[in-house]
Amino acid sequence: LSTLNPGLGKYFGTDRGILVLEADEKTLPQLRAGDVVQVIDGQPADSVTDVMRAFARKPAGTIVTVEVFRDRQRQMLNVPAPEQRMFFFEAL
Repeated sequence: LSTLNPGLGKYFGTDRGILVLEADEKTLPQLRAGDVVQVIDGQPADSVTDVMRAFARKPAGTIVTVEVFRDRQRQMLNVPAPEQRMFFFEAL
């Protein structure tokens, strides 16, 4: 995950959000590299910490609604929260 800067924002078609640099199919299979996470369960995703905390607060398997920009289009995803141990290990 990375904070979107103005140059990347222009490329991806949005000026805010958190860019998914690499996606792990085991941990968060609905997310893809290149997605820009903008909202998680109704809360803005303004920092990598916001994204990490939003998932960490949920028990494993709980559905989390994630709004992303993918291919310059807004999409809503239903993402099961990963097991925290796996999520934090993979994120390091």
